[in-house]
Amino acid sequence: MSSTRPDAPSRDELIREVAEYFVGYIGAGASMEPFADDFTPNLKVSSLEELLEYYFLLTGEVSNQTSRSEVNLSESIIEDTYGVPIGVLDFTSLLANRIRSLDPEIQPATEIFRGEVRGRINWNQTIKHRYNTGDSNSQVFACQVQKPSLDSPRNRVLVELLTQIEKIFTRFDNRVSTDESFEWFRPWLRSRNQSETTTGRYDEPHEPTESPNLRAVIKTALNQSQLSALNRKSVEVSDKEVRQVQFDRTPLYREAAELLALHRRLKRGKFDEDIARSFLGSQVVHPPNDTEMISTLFEMYWIFKLMDTFEHAEHRLFEMKEDEDLIGQWRENDSTYLIFNDWDGTYDGNEYLSFDLPSTENLTASANSDNADEVGNSNTPVENDVHHRLGFVLANKYLIERQVLGHNPTQKTPDIVLLRCEEIGASPVIESVFIGEVKHSTNAQTLREGTLQLLEYGAFARIGDDAKLSVEHNGPYLASDSPIIDSPNLELGYFVGHRNALSGDDFANIQVRGFDQSPTEVLQS
Repeated sequence: MSSTRPDAPSRDELIREVAEYFVGYIGAGASMEPFADDFTPNLKVSSLEELLEYYFLLTGEVSNQTSRSEVNLSESIIEDTYGVPIGVLDFTSLLANRIRSLDPEIQPATEIFRGEVRGRINWNQTIKHRYNTGDSNSQVFACQVQKPSLDSPRNRVLVELLTQIEKIFTRFDNRVSTDESFEWFRPWLRSRNQSETTTGRYDEPHEPTESPNLRAVIKTALNQSQLSALNRKSVEVSDKEVRQVQFDRTPLYREAAELLALHRRLKRGKFDEDIARSFLGSQVVHPPNDTEMISTLFEMYWIFKLMDTFEHAEHRLFEMKEDEDLIGQWRENDSTYLIFNDWDGTYDGNEYLSFDLPSTENLTASANSDNADEVGNSNTPVENDVHHRLGFVLANKYLIERQVLGHNPTQKTPDIVLLRCEEIGASPVIESVFIGEVKHSTNAQTLREGTLQLLEYGAFARIGDDAKLSVEHNGPYLASDSPIIDSPNLELGYFVGHRNALSGDDFANIQVRGFDQSPTEVLQS
């Protein structure tokens, strides 16, 4: 161990590194579902798309100003055609004043007039009307007139944006079933004194009383303004119309189109590194002072680094199934690869692997069986006595942790598991396994704990009841040949906060890497 403790990567360093991979692999089909719940404090989410929508609502800053030029928008992530920063919070803050003067669009219409002519006569419609009504001799004319209408692309874009915003915070309400305080979603939290029913309790917002009620602004715009005349259910806005309105000269419509375009890109997983960095650095992903979230980002970093050791893995990713642990799946060199995060060994209804330690009963029985005739005898070999004592210590340690502390230390979920398989599905055939432990730390005690965890994974990993190893295999554990973890079927990796946190080279079958180093090829020989 180095005498001078190096620093683990900072939050900003991790965000910068992960964002680059995030854009490529998420766009190619990798799943971030295993991280979704870690990203969102106290809230169960169904998908990364849902999480991105909450992030979308938190772009920009709440403003009490009425003029765009007076708003400080340091958190906005896009700019409109005129170079003005845009975010949902500031757009909504300014909406109440702007929406009072909606611009109608002058559109041609045909109206029936009796005894007078207004505008140009449409003779086809006139004759048709007279024939249908049987009033062929009357002075009835169908005339083309110009009428103002709110049913225009620019107003449909505005309605679509406001409707999507309403859907997002309504979905948030439906997710809430506890009394937790969701500080990261505070600008959109519903206060207790609002009349609408709620599925959970929210604390009163801490913003000054003059701050706008964003929910009320959206609902008023949709239900009580001139826009309410539009049938929201029938409003359909094409991408072409959105692009058209993005060049509108009126800031209200132009910015609405920019935000709606951003929303659609987020839903489709089409975004650039700037947006990825903004998302990963937002309170949705990383609430203030949340060190656990830094560890999650560090796990993401190493998962992407491992996938990057394969040639063009991002171009070979399969379409992801809904699975709470699977990150990526691809095929290379006649093998199928699966990579998981915090995995219990079960996938698609089958038990591929088990990482659990022997049970308390098995440890005690093993120790007693091996040493029953020798313990207490002066001729007992030292190694047998040590084995007996080790079994006693471990068995009682686990017993106390489970029964007194409410923790099951035998149940293991490694940070990273990469499988190389001949077959997957109903009859999985596994060729080899890589297990990785990640510690965003350079602290000696933390690294010692991680070393023990990794050795336990390697020593006690076994093929699951529903799977088999592609080569002949003896014994219950995957690495059954002496010296255990130096097995051709098993590779281990230890990924820590800094390359100088651990001294020496790789040992046994474990590769050790620090931040900003690249792992060697895994499961590719």
